[in-house]
Amino acid sequence: MIRITADLDNTLLSIAIFRTQAVIDYIYKEHEIIINDKIIRKSFSGKGCHVILFSDNKLSKWDIFYIRLLLGDDCKRVKKDLLRRRPKQYLFKEKIKLVTYKK
Repeated sequence: MIRITADLDNTLLSIAIFRTQAVIDYIYKEHEIIINDKIIRKSFSGKGCHVILFSDNKLSKWDIFYIRLLLGDDCKRVKKDLLRRRPKQYLFKEKIKLVTYKK
């Protein structure tokens, strides 16, 4: 299963949901790419959203970059991943606040 991740900066959750569904509909209609599952969540900072799509289709790295751009992922981030030999798709994991307890 292929995983496609996008980090939408300064985007409201409602807009991210709407945009993601529009992209899913478009890539199915125009490119016959089926998205099996999706996760859309607010980023830890609260200023953006993370979108994760899962597909059983065999997608090239170009397809993945294209979908990320359609979703609204940061162009600089996509370009940086494009220039890497093997693009890493990652979202910042939940930021962990370390709390120390004194006895």
